[in-house]
Amino acid sequence: MANLFVKISLFLLVITIPFYVSAFPTGAGTCDVDAMATQGHGKSSAQDFSTGGGYTITTTKSGQQISISITGKQSVEGVLIYTQDSQGNRIGTFAVPSGYQSKQCSGNTVNTLTHTNQNLKNMPINFMWTPPSGSSGNVTVRGIVVQNFANWLKLKDVSFDPSSGASSVSNATITQSGSGAAGSDGTDGGIGSWFKNYLLFIILMIIVIILYIVSSVTETMLRNQRAKAKNYRN
Repeated sequence: MANLFVKISLFLLVITIPFYVSAFPTGAGTCDVDAMATQGHGKSSAQDFSTGGGYTITTTKSGQQISISITGKQSVEGVLIYTQDSQGNRIGTFAVPSGYQSKQCSGNTVNTLTHTNQNLKNMPINFMWTPPSGSSGNVTVRGIVVQNFANWLKLKDVSFDPSSGASSVSNATITQSGSGAAGSDGTDGGIGSWFKNYLLFIILMIIVIILYIVSSVTETMLRNQRAKAKNYRN
């Protein structure tokens, strides 16, 4: 019985390890760059977070489209990028390159992109974006790059004019803010985010504990029955 418990415990631990080592390997776990610290990976460990880690977004006019590029010092595993109008509504349509996918966050068009795998994406990363017909006013590009699960970086917002492609970079300091009840610094108090990220692991550990108790009680009962049978034969 004890051997069975050990085997079950090891099996449960083995199947959960890949989940936490390669969390969100097929796309961003959140739709909002501001929620990443509380609803995605948790607070980033990147030491140069406040400067964007050297990663930047640039825009260039290319015919009727806008070329949106992410440049930086090293390859990344994951990306989340989207475009918003002055009211915060996601607008426009991205062409979906290989290795990326549309993330259904808001609206019916492809206005948000994320990765499909955790393979390294070399710099620069280029996207083509088409503005909606009849649009006017500046558009803001927002994005995140993920080096690995613990280290991710929010990029400075870039606003551009779809008609000319001229852009400007936000001067605001980058912070690890989150939505909901989290603090403005993105620390979240830790408990809610931690519980959400490790819910599966917690459930499996509860199952392991229950199995241990059941196996221990069953083993004790079997020992008592064997002892009674032995006394009866004597």
